[in-house]
Amino acid sequence: MPQMCPEDALMRLHEIILNGKNRKLFTTLVLLDIKGASDNAWWPFILSLLRNANIPGNLFAVIYSFLKDRTATLSLGHYSKERHLQKGCPQGSISGPLLWNIIINYLFDKVSSFSSCETMAFSNDLLLCFQGKTLQNINTEAQRILDFLSSWAKTYKL
Repeated sequence: MPQMCPEDALMRLHEIILNGKNRKLFTTLVLLDIKGASDNAWWPFILSLLRNANIPGNLFAVIYSFLKDRTATLSLGHYSKERHLQKGCPQGSISGPLLWNIIINYLFDKVSSFSSCETMAFSNDLLLCFQGKTLQNINTEAQRILDFLSSWAKTYKL
């Protein structure tokens, strides 16, 4: 987010933990790293999210055109191999972080729709903060979210 830094997230986390402590709640943190997140951002998923968000047609067309027919070529000496791409946020582009943010925002919307956990992210690193009166309740909720995240990651090739 603009004007935000990792220290701001740490301060927010500190505030959440202190508020929970004052209310005599247990707190459990789950930290996740989505391996190869920007390299594996699946374009059909991104495009479907954009389509469902009803972005203007001309903007959708620009993004679609930007992703369409991309290739990667590996050349070693006289040998060359080209491969058609369907995933990955183009490295070094301004759009790369935007495309990843579209995915992560969708994930956070899904997680917040059935959980009371606090969520934070920095690039492909996610923090889930659970609070509750008993550790058993927290663990049950955390496992439910982790099961969802595992299924979600497999479905969208992350």
